[in-house]
Amino acid sequence: MRLIAVVIGIFFCFSTLAVDPQFTQFYAAPLYLNPAMAGATPCWRAHANYRNQWFLGPRPYSTYMAGIDKNFQYYNLGAGAYMYYDNPGGGNYSSFEFAGLISYLIKINYDWRLRFGLQPSYHLKSFANQGFTYGNNFDNLYGAVGGGGDGAAPLPSLNFFDLSTGFFAYNQKIWIGLAAHHLLRSPLLLPTSNDPIPLKISLHGGIKINLNDEETRTLRPAANLRYQGNNIQSDLGLYYNWDIWIVGAWYRGIPFLSRGGINHDALCFLGGIKYYTFMIGYSYDLSLSSMINSLGTHEIGIVFEFCAQTKKPKPPRYIQQIPCPKM
Repeated sequence: MRLIAVVIGIFFCFSTLAVDPQFTQFYAAPLYLNPAMAGATPCWRAHANYRNQWFLGPRPYSTYMAGIDKNFQYYNLGAGAYMYYDNPGGGNYSSFEFAGLISYLIKINYDWRLRFGLQPSYHLKSFANQGFTYGNNFDNLYGAVGGGGDGAAPLPSLNFFDLSTGFFAYNQKIWIGLAAHHLLRSPLLLPTSNDPIPLKISLHGGIKINLNDEETRTLRPAANLRYQGNNIQSDLGLYYNWDIWIVGAWYRGIPFLSRGGINHDALCFLGGIKYYTFMIGYSYDLSLSSMINSLGTHEIGIVFEFCAQTKKPKPPRYIQQIPCPKM
C-alpha cells in the first residue's frame, strides 16, 4: 500500500507541474485570469485566494494568492500587481510568481468597451528531489530500503522572467476575454526535462441576465476554456445573485475532446456574500476523476473594493465596470 501511495503521489505531483494552477472562483482572481482586467473596477480593488486541492491524497496541493489593482479612469489606464505561492506535492516542489500589470481602455462606441493588458512577471521554482523514494529504493523481499532520492543533490532553483497579454471586450450585459500566458517560453523545472513552460491560452465570457428591474436578482451564465500543453479544460456554469447572496454551480471537464474516454474532472459548488464593496465566497469541487477519494477541493476567495473621495463626478457605472461576477 505504501508503494501504491508513493507512485500515485509522484504521478499527480509531476502531472501538475506542466500546467499552471487554476482557481474555481476565477473571477475572484481577476488579475491571474487576464491582464486586461487590471483596473476593471472604478476604485482600488484587493483580492486574496486560497485553494486546498486533494487534501486527503498522499500529496495535497495548496495555492495562495493576493493581488491589488487600481483604475485611472481619466487616463483610460489600469494598473495592478499580484503574487502567488504554489505547492503541488507536500513541499518537494514550489513555485512563486510576482507580476505587475497594466491595461488600456478603448471606447469602441457608447455601449462597447475594449481593454488590452500586458503582464511582465518574475518566477522562482524549486524542486527537492531528495524527498522522493524511487524504484531502486525498493526490494521485492524487504520492501522499502535505502534513502529517498537516490542520494542525489537537490536541483538548483530556477529564476526567470515571463510575459503575458490579453484583451477583454464588454458592454452592459456581455463580456468576452482572451489571455495568453508564458509568451517567453521559459524552461520548466522537472527532474528529467528542461522543456519550456507550455503556452497557456484562456478564453472566457458570459452574459448578465437581469431578473428584476432593480437588478437585485441576476443570473450570469459563463464559461472558461483553457488550453496548455496537452491539456485542455473547460468550466461551464452560472452564478445567481439575490440581494447580498451569491450561489453558483459549475461543471469542469471537456468530454467531447477527450482522449481515451470521457474526461470528467469535477462538479463545483459556490456560495458567497456581497455586502456593498466586500465579497467573500467559498467553493467546493466534488471530484469526478481518479482522485474521487480525496474528498475534493476547498477554495476561499475574498474581494474588497475601496474608493477615494473625489470632487469630480464618476461616469456611468457600466462604463467603468465589466458585468461579470466577482467570484
